[in-house]
Amino acid sequence: MPARMLAGSLRAMDTRLRNCALAHAVDAAVTSRAPVIASGVSTAALAGHVAAAMRAALDSQHWLCDREEPQYLAPCYRWAVVLDSLKTYHREDGSAGRHPRSAEWEATRHQAIPGGTCASQLGAVQGWHDADQRDHALVSKVAYGTRPPTAIEQAVGARATDHDWEQRLADQLTAFRSCRWPLDYLRPASTKPNTRA
Repeated sequence: MPARMLAGSLRAMDTRLRNCALAHAVDAAVTSRAPVIASGVSTAALAGHVAAAMRAALDSQHWLCDREEPQYLAPCYRWAVVLDSLKTYHREDGSAGRHPRSAEWEATRHQAIPGGTCASQLGAVQGWHDADQRDHALVSKVAYGTRPPTAIEQAVGARATDHDWEQRLADQLTAFRSCRWPLDYLRPASTKPNTRA
């Protein structure tokens, strides 16, 4: 969600011009990632959803997206939401049985999650997620896109490999409300954590 200053600037624009600019930005972002996400994500549906979400955030200050939208996850992040949920459930009860949402996850991801306990499910899903994350070049292309120089680096005014990248990225994120998650994903592969916290 845009913070007050950015939202005010965007709302002050002619609506047609603003919507056109948002659509072009979204199309460019999705297109630059299409080569690495198209095997698991409908890029047209993703672009339409992101543009609609951005317009809703500006026009009505409404968050359009669901908490989980597995249909839009890049293949290398397909297990990330399930992994987070399993970790939370396991932290709450280390001896818990299968997670209550197991059947739902298996249906939406078309894959059985083995194990009679949350701990064993967590082990299986952690392994799948780790395997998906091993290709650091692919993960980087999902984060930054495939077209150099990346739009993210241009907006931040630095390269991801620069020594002050994280600080400059953090400075740019102040244009959005409570938006700290990019600091975990938009860092050089050599400094990325292996798993989501």
